Amino acid sequence: MMIAAHHSMAGSQRPRLPYDAEVDYIRTDGNEYILTGVVPDSTVRIETQFKWLTINAQARLFGSNSGGSPAKEYSFYRGASYISARGGNTDNTATWVAGTNGTVYTLDYSATAATLNNTQRTIDGAHPAGTFEFALFGRNNIGTVYYSDYKMVCDFYYMKMWLGNTLVRDFIPVRFTNESNQSEGALYDKVSGLLQPFRNQGTGAFVIGPDKVINRGGA
Repeated sequence: MMIAAHHSMAGSQRPRLPYDAEVDYIRTDGNEYILTGVVPDSTVRIETQFKWLTINAQARLFGSNSGGSPAKEYSFYRGASYISARGGNTDNTATWVAGTNGTVYTLDYSATAATLNNTQRTIDGAHPAGTFEFALFGRNNIGTVYYSDYKMVCDFYYMKMWLGNTLVRDFIPVRFTNESNQSEGALYDKVSGLLQPFRNQGTGAFVIGPDKVINRGGA
């Protein structure tokens, strides 16, 4: 599933964005997840920045598992004593030493290699196309998202996703006023111009970081 939207501008008027402010981060406590609409294949690339707050074994920052033997899994996760990335094959995993809580990490991930804070690892093996979209803060396991089992606890700053040379998602954290007239944290995709599909789909609620830029809309 790929989500797309088109916007037009009349004269000097620009459309009002569907959020109140961009924020520095949204924080997950392990009870939140978002489906991205992006199905991984061998051309996938992800650039993202985040800060771990708690160690939880198998906590996925993102994950898509389409089954098979070996399983066709694209993911990045943290164990109790290691960090791992998979590029389409559970038999081939790139690993780093355990991460540090409170440290900001920048990840440049692809099916064949991943660089975490300037330390690169190769991901060997085959990289078959998946059939299930990435979940953020969990793993989409053949259509069922596991998130509270793994409890990814982090501050999330941004994410860009490519398929081939095409940028398909450009996520920034935002706050908006929801149907209950409450402030809610979510991700806004600058590519599609959409926010609603990228609200929390889990049982919890994102903690909202401080504002970065107020969206005043208008001319």
